[in-house]
Amino acid sequence: MKNSKPDKTTGPAEKKPFNKKTRNIILIIVGVVLLVALTVTAILVINHVKAVRLEKEMRERPIKIAFYNVDTKIQEAIKKVLTAEWEAAAPEFACEFAVLDSSKPVEESLFDDFSIGLLFTDSSTAESVSNYAVKPSNDVYAGMPIAVRGVTDTSIPLLIDDFEALYNIKLLNANGASPTPSMNDMLKFAKEAAGNRRFTLGCAGKDDKTLGMLVSACMESMHSETSLDKIKKAVQNAEKASDTTQIFYTVLEASGNEAFKNTLDTLCQWRKTGLFHSDWYSMTQQEVEYLMETDIFSVVFMPLSAHRTVPYRTIEKYTESFFPEGRVENASAGRSLVFSILTGTVIKNRYEEKSAISMDMLKTLITLDNQATIANATGLAPVSSTAESPDRQASNARLWAAASEQPRENLYDIFTNPSARTSFFNELRNYLKMN
Repeated sequence: MKNSKPDKTTGPAEKKPFNKKTRNIILIIVGVVLLVALTVTAILVINHVKAVRLEKEMRERPIKIAFYNVDTKIQEAIKKVLTAEWEAAAPEFACEFAVLDSSKPVEESLFDDFSIGLLFTDSSTAESVSNYAVKPSNDVYAGMPIAVRGVTDTSIPLLIDDFEALYNIKLLNANGASPTPSMNDMLKFAKEAAGNRRFTLGCAGKDDKTLGMLVSACMESMHSETSLDKIKKAVQNAEKASDTTQIFYTVLEASGNEAFKNTLDTLCQWRKTGLFHSDWYSMTQQEVEYLMETDIFSVVFMPLSAHRTVPYRTIEKYTESFFPEGRVENASAGRSLVFSILTGTVIKNRYEEKSAISMDMLKTLITLDNQATIANATGLAPVSSTAESPDRQASNARLWAAASEQPRENLYDIFTNPSARTSFFNELRNYLKMN
């Protein structure tokens, strides 16, 4: 056969080199890809460095110790003890103190500030933030009266503030009487001791907490502690409403809450019959103290915390007693103390060691020495069964709590929504004025 030459038109295609324009486009694309990759890598590295730095800063951020609706005197007592304890036991964790805005619900502050590790407030408020709390071990309650232990299981009780009936010693002696466990006997003494005076019972009704404690004490006295359980439930349900401007009437008309209206009507009757001043619900603590000094009152109702603010030359004229029994039926049933208890709550933290040191520091406040220290500084009763009390009044408050069926929160502390509380007490005073 003849050799034939390969057909150039049918053979494999010959690769042509990229032209200059194509090569430039490819280089640009590669460059852009590399630039994007370097940029993304740089961003990731920077973000990682920032995250590490932020994590370090957050961990090293001071643990905030917050007070919500706590009297300044109590704040200072707690600060002094905790500062010393913290410096001795946990110098590697800094702490700082803060007073939260009591005009808004405490949950808002906890949500806004994640550095809060320890919260001091009343037992109802502590109960309302139980989902945020680290539950203490059961052994921390061992040194407390049984009745006090049941106040809350997500916080630690620290101090007891009770509600007292203060009897004028001079008028008691003049009438050959003594503080009595019976409300009827108390009212009889008050009327006889008043003589021709226009009124004889005293209470600083302008103060929301004092007014709330008086209403609660009267409800417990006349209707038992179950009436306080019912009004607590009514308040909690009413606070959930979007509009709380009419919360007083919502609570007043709540099913099963008849004892509340009955108690208010009793207080109105005391005013109508001249036992109370016609404007007692608007009286300030200072006005009550002045009338106490002039021996106008036979009996005065006030919390132990207010008792501590009365000048000695005035308060020495009075002797305190457990709020008298007013039940007509079932009078032999056990009594419950109307109280306000300061509690400490450890708030959950993403760093467990911070929660642990906060709990350790909180526990130091229920040691015998520190209980005596903060009780002496505040004049309130220690929750510890064996800690030294400042005096007879604080000792009585603790004994009354221990002897109670179970201490009960007062009407003021039951509220956790500040605006709802303000609306309620404004309308409560209007009810006492108009009826």
